[in-house]
Amino acid sequence: MCDACQTESQFSQSARFAPGEIEIVYVSNRATNTTRKFERSFEAEEFEEGYRYITQVSPVDFPDGENEVFDKVIAQADTVFAPVDRGDLVDLSAIGRADSVISDIQSGFVTQGMISAVSLWMQINGFFPDWESVNELLGLVGSDSGYLIGQSEALRTKILTVRINYPDGSYLTFIRQPDGSLNNWAAQDADGEPIMFNGAAVDADSLGMRSPYNFGPGNPELGQALMNLYHSLEMTRWECTMEDVPGGKVRLNCARR
Repeated sequence: MCDACQTESQFSQSARFAPGEIEIVYVSNRATNTTRKFERSFEAEEFEEGYRYITQVSPVDFPDGENEVFDKVIAQADTVFAPVDRGDLVDLSAIGRADSVISDIQSGFVTQGMISAVSLWMQINGFFPDWESVNELLGLVGSDSGYLIGQSEALRTKILTVRINYPDGSYLTFIRQPDGSLNNWAAQDADGEPIMFNGAAVDADSLGMRSPYNFGPGNPELGQALMNLYHSLEMTRWECTMEDVPGGKVRLNCARR
């Protein structure tokens, strides 16, 4: 990757100084979604004091099919919003079906099954392409040649907002950061009432602390969900209290015994 490359000379120089001895080098500017293909040759000239190694770089034919592969993966890595139907996650993890976001959060936290399902969905749908997925699209399945090098050494540099849509019109949303963490969790029920999560930041591979949330007013299902959460935590190693907060909401505060 060379996001600063603008001229043909800059692309060529980037290819020349790419590490290793790989002969075919692709140089991509992710900001402009521009990719150039080069072939390198390596020569050694002998001098009295030793050898001087020279890298020759020349542009080579870049078929439209190959060019389209790079256009696609760079554009996909640049996507900032990804909607997903809740039904599309059923077969990706043991989470079952859910017609409403209330069903998925009634235990008081986003389950590990949901984290696993949505993480796998993002990967399958190409939101985090790597050199192996580029190889596959180029028809080089099983090839161990190639790697990414350059600014951040990854194709994705932007955050991705994911929204899981439920049949009743409710949704669950979060942000996936470039470092893999998931945060800014929030939800909206079928009546348009927001359900905010407090401090809900998790790693993509682990839930970490199961954070509480404020339930919005005016929905008996949410009230029951709050009571279910309260009783389930009280039976474990948590001690919980409830308090009214501005806006007609109730906050559930829990600490380990």
